[in-house]
Amino acid sequence: MERRRFYRTAGWLGTMAYACLIACLFALLAAAPALAEKRVALVIGNSAYKHAPALANPKNDAEGVATALKRLDFEVLLGVDLEKGPMERLLRGFADKIEKADVALVFYAGHGLQVSGSNYLVPIDARLDKEQDLAFEAISLDLIQRLMEQGQRINIMMLDACRDNPLARNLARSMGTRSTAIGRGLGQTQAGIGTLIVYATQPGNVALDGEGRNSPFTEALLAHLETRGLEIRQVLTRVRQGVIRATKGKQVPWDSSSLTGDFFFAAAPAGPTPAPTPAHGSVFRDCPDCPEMVVIPAGTFTMGSPASEMDRRTDEGPQRQVRVKSFALGKHEVTRGEWSAFVRESGHKPLGGCFVWNEAKQSGEKSDTADWRSIGFAQTDRHPVVCVSWDDAKAYSAWLSRKSGKTYRLASEAEWEYAARAGTQTARPWGDDSEAGCHHANGADASFKKKIPKRPATQCDDGHPYTAPVGGFEANRFGLHDLIGNAWEWVEDCWNGSYDGAGSDGWAWLSGDCTRRVMRGGSWSNHPRYLRSAGRATYVTTYRDDDVGFRLARTLD
Repeated sequence: MERRRFYRTAGWLGTMAYACLIACLFALLAAAPALAEKRVALVIGNSAYKHAPALANPKNDAEGVATALKRLDFEVLLGVDLEKGPMERLLRGFADKIEKADVALVFYAGHGLQVSGSNYLVPIDARLDKEQDLAFEAISLDLIQRLMEQGQRINIMMLDACRDNPLARNLARSMGTRSTAIGRGLGQTQAGIGTLIVYATQPGNVALDGEGRNSPFTEALLAHLETRGLEIRQVLTRVRQGVIRATKGKQVPWDSSSLTGDFFFAAAPAGPTPAPTPAHGSVFRDCPDCPEMVVIPAGTFTMGSPASEMDRRTDEGPQRQVRVKSFALGKHEVTRGEWSAFVRESGHKPLGGCFVWNEAKQSGEKSDTADWRSIGFAQTDRHPVVCVSWDDAKAYSAWLSRKSGKTYRLASEAEWEYAARAGTQTARPWGDDSEAGCHHANGADASFKKKIPKRPATQCDDGHPYTAPVGGFEANRFGLHDLIGNAWEWVEDCWNGSYDGAGSDGWAWLSGDCTRRVMRGGSWSNHPRYLRSAGRATYVTTYRDDDVGFRLARTLD
């Protein structure tokens, strides 16, 4: 009896073990596609056209997108400045790669055109003197779409190819009365099941190449592509908002979608449900290596300086009312310690060289060996990082966005001044008296004068000839430290010599001279004329100096 009970029990246990094994196998099989998702991307940027004026940005656009996609686990086939033959060979290789892919993506930047309802991408050696040249000198977008839609997968096409095209005008002249078949920009294409087609601007419109390193579309795309937890349609909504702001409504990205499910470039990090957005004035930190952030309330303020303000410059006007949405801003400038964690984890390698002060010569000079680690004066991990360029600051914000799943960025110039003023209208957050500044800001003072006697300075003494540890001076009314002095701070905006034509919505002004960006706040080496809420400066995006750093903003969910 006992033996039969043992056999019966052993049989029951064996059956249960077998059932558990089968269930586990099914679970593993169900999870396998997600765990082994194969992503393949074809990325092309054509700038150096042989029979049309060169385009400045497609090469940069393609390289930037390719780098981001590699970080997002895409196998990337990158082509830059391709003639017809190499472009076709790269496309053939892509077609082979995607046969077993779960996700196929094409990004193209360069010239494109539509003729008789069909869209074409243009290699750099195309002439397009007559209509039949299209078949031999251009690449049919319809062909690429057909190749992608032969398999059951997620297909994504991103086309920054609606630039003003002189080759289309050449073709139109040769076609005479039939030139009406040539559309402006790219034409609307119907996405097949499982496909998403994204255009840099609406059908029939021309996209802008941009005045900075990237086109408006690609700049906005790179800002959000790697943000964790955003479904692709959320990414595109943010891209659309960014492009509309940057082009003042002249360009509106458009898409055609037949996706049947969700797709995330970067999945949300595992963990508990995120906490609700902190209240205004509260301080938070998204991760151990993230800077402390302060929630800034929405509000309206007068941006710029009045004509009566002492030391005012013409680039600080005309004054205008600006409305700023609630956002978060770094309580301090980004520190050496925070920057060091970024460099260590990301492998970022800033280009060598920095302008530094040579105390022995009593002059500033460009040093090819100086960098943020070695600037000629002592710093700790609590000092603001300096000798970092605008490009470096953008790399840091992109890394922190990926790490935290939140949207970190540089503040707009309007956001920066709104936060610095914190409700004041005086020249400085503490008032108009520059001599009272030593309790509030680290600028050129008596300590500075002892080290650098030839430079102008105030008579008060803040105790720091060079940079000071962050947070050592009194905070402003928003609870922010060192917005004035210590280190100049990069912001997002392109340089414009006045506020004529500037918007009133608080967003960054992304037209003007985008090879140069704005810096705010002044530094340890500056006379009080620069240590004002409205003071501005500008340098090229690669510029590094021992008194230039940055702080981050964060978009609130």
